[in-house]
Amino acid sequence: MARQKPATRYGLAFQQVSRYGTDGAVLPILHLNGYKISNPTLLARITREELEQLLRGYGWTPYFVEGHEPALMHEAMATTLDTVVEEIKRIQHEARLSGNLTRPRWPMIVLNSPKGWTGPKVVDGLQVKERFVRTKCRSPIGHTSRTPHAFGRVVEKLSAAGTL
Repeated sequence: MARQKPATRYGLAFQQVSRYGTDGAVLPILHLNGYKISNPTLLARITREELEQLLRGYGWTPYFVEGHEPALMHEAMATTLDTVVEEIKRIQHEARLSGNLTRPRWPMIVLNSPKGWTGPKVVDGLQVKERFVRTKCRSPIGHTSRTPHAFGRVVEKLSAAGTL
């Protein structure tokens, strides 16, 4: 019979508690926009309360950023980032100062935004915003041989957003 290893994949997180005081940290961001390739994702189907309980059960402290208005969402995300970075610094400071190596409850962000919320709403007469098919369809850039104007619209959109 094969000998079992003492630590599972999840067990490693518990064994390396001594590193909380010296190592950096990772801030997970779970982006829920309601869709994957063809249907809503599992985590987008459950209630916020169930999702919060699930994430707390995994050992996280979830911070929710939700909405439909880009300007308000940017402000909410900035405020939340400030909050969670301070929480991470507090956890690290306490571990370094006191030597308390109890596994902390790290913060994480749940970003809940509409599908395609900052992209074009319609491309070549087809709705793309808040529609799961958008993920299955190729980008307008992929169709430039048939619709060269689509590429120009994508470039304009990215330039206006400051990403080019």
